[in-house]
Amino acid sequence: MARPAADLTLTRSASLDELIATLRSLIEHAESSQWESLPTFEHRIPSLLEALKEAAGPISGERLREALALHQKAISLCKDRMTCLEPLIKAFDENAPRTGT
Repeated sequence: MARPAADLTLTRSASLDELIATLRSLIEHAESSQWESLPTFEHRIPSLLEALKEAAGPISGERLREALALHQKAISLCKDRMTCLEPLIKAFDENAPRTGT
């Protein structure tokens, strides 16, 4: 699936605001166990990061720290979910029927 094009017309501040809002949304979905909706963020976040890199203008250090904290929280929630699923994945893998090749 093609990644949506980043909106390069935004200022860096607006791009950062959009990234923060998207990270908050991702965290809300993860915290409410709406895991099936998380793939919608798979292409959105890289697009927003690209827009942030390409945009012009200053950004607030405080807002950047906020984005980094949200980013770390989102990663932590996703890692926790993978940790919970790992035993189930291993059980399926270990008990999967094997074909002779």
